[in-house]
Amino acid sequence: KVYGKQMAQRFVFLWFLALWMWSIFAMFAQILPWSDNTYTRIGESYEQIFTLSIRVFFASLIAYLISEYLDVLVFFRYKNQKRSFFTASTLSNIVSQFLDTAIFMFIAFYWVFELSTILSMALPWWIYKVSMWILYMPLSYLVLHYFWKDDRVY
Repeated sequence: KVYGKQMAQRFVFLWFLALWMWSIFAMFAQILPWSDNTYTRIGESYEQIFTLSIRVFFASLIAYLISEYLDVLVFFRYKNQKRSFFTASTLSNIVSQFLDTAIFMFIAFYWVFELSTILSMALPWWIYKVSMWILYMPLSYLVLHYFWKDDRVY
């Protein structure tokens, strides 16, 4: 079965594992010793960028895991009640993207910017992500139509 709540949750978990593995490799790259010549050329810049990147990455990882599980829960709960794919997916996306943005912005930037600055960055970013979802919705319908027409989903 390629469809359903369990498959969606499995996909979220496997993607989380893939991101976690990437983070381990990124940390090794930062911890391993540099040659003197390389460090002289790019070492300080690399450390400055990737030190922030590790915090941003963990913020992204935590926000992804929490918001995507919530997305699956909201989608299937609402879909089971209303039987509308469009409404369920849009509602779950709005809620999960809000949570994803809030968690990410708070963890990644709380010690860097004031809360008012974080909020001023988060709101347009959340609106952008929801807008992109609404624009991609027709593509989702095309993919679902392809799978549902011959009952390939099951």
